[in-house]
Amino acid sequence: MLLPADDYRRLNKRDREALHVAELSDQDIEAIRTAEVPRDTAALDHELKF
Repeated sequence: MLLPADDYRRLNKRDREALHVAELSDQDIEAIRTAEVPRDTAALDHELKF
């Protein structure tokens, strides 16, 4: 897929955007609260154990 350079820079910058928790909308917080880990990542669970 080809992407215009301006769009690439805009999207790439957003990947590194940091927000304070107070800047999150109620919709963002609800999306985080209800997020579920995809089942196909279960094979990586051992990476989380210390």
